Amino acid sequence: EAELNQFRKTHAILSLEQGQNFMVDRLKALNADLLQARSKRIELESIVHAVQKRDNQALSQVIDNPPIQKLKEQIAALETARARLATIFRAHHPQMSALQEQIDEAKNRMEQEIHRVVRSITLDYNAANAKELALTNAMEEQRQAVLDLREKAIEASILEREVEANQALYANILKRTKETRLSQPVPTSSVRVIDRAETPSSPDSAKRMTTLLLSMLVGLL
Repeated sequence: EAELNQFRKTHAILSLEQGQNFMVDRLKALNADLLQARSKRIELESIVHAVQKRDNQALSQVIDNPPIQKLKEQIAALETARARLATIFRAHHPQMSALQEQIDEAKNRMEQEIHRVVRSITLDYNAANAKELALTNAMEEQRQAVLDLREKAIEASILEREVEANQALYANILKRTKETRLSQPVPTSSVRVIDRAETPSSPDSAKRMTTLLLSMLVGLL
C-alpha cells in the first residue's frame, strides 16, 4: 500500500480512468482540429499554386471581390468611351490622353487590389500551414501522453492487484490464526479437592513414653 501511494504521489495520479478518458477526448478533439486545418491548408495550397503561376485573374477571391469587379466595370466603360472617341480624335488628343490616364489609373488600382488579395491568400496559407504544424506537434505530444498514462495505469493496476492479493492473504491468515486459537483444548487438572485441610490450633503432642515401651516390647519379642 505504501508503494502504491508513493507511485500515485510521484506521478500526480488521482484517478487514472478519469484522466485517461479526458486525455483520449482531448486527443480526439485535436485530431478533428488537425483534419480541419489540413483541409484548409490543402485548399489554400491549390490557390497559392495558381498565384505562383501568375493566374491571378482566375482566382475566385479575385473574381468575387467587389472592389475589383467595380474597377473592371469602370475600366471597361472607359475603354468603350476611348474607342468611341478614337473614331473622332487621334491618340494624342487631350480627351484621348485624359481617358487613357483614367484607364491606367483604374488598372493600377485594380492591380493593387489584386496584389492585396494575393498577399492575403499567401498570409492565410502560411497561417494555415503553421496551424497544421502546431496541431500535429500537439497531437503527437498528446498521443505520447496518452501512451505514458496507459503505461502508468498498467503499473498502478499491478500494484493494486498486489495490494488486493496481500490484503486477502493477510485476512485469510488472520482468520486461520483466530480459528486455531479457538480450536485449542482448554488445559484441565487431574487433582481434586476431597476435604479441605484445616490449620491445627496447637503443635502435635507426641506420646514418647508409650511409643518407647511398645518399641522395647516388640524388640524383646
